[in-house]
Amino acid sequence: MLGGGSTGVSQITFGTDGWRAPAAEFTADRVQRVGRAVAKHLDARTIEGPVAIGYDAREHSETHAETGLDGRRG
Repeated sequence: MLGGGSTGVSQITFGTDGWRAPAAEFTADRVQRVGRAVAKHLDARTIEGPVAIGYDAREHSETHAETGLDGRRG
C-alpha cells in the first residue's frame, strides 16, 4: 500500500490483479510513485533482469506503462 497518512493523498492499494482503481486515479504522479516503489522493492532484494509492465487499450494506458518504467531506469 502506498500513500495515505498526513499527505492527504489517497492510498494506492493492490489486489490479486494488481493496482485496481478508477481511471481518474491513474495519474502520471501516482504511476511514477508505483514504479519507484516497485524498483525499490526489486533493488532491495537484488532482483535484476527485465520487468514486464502490461497495458491495455484504455486512454493513456501505454503512456502510463512507459511512465511506470521511469523508476527502474533511474
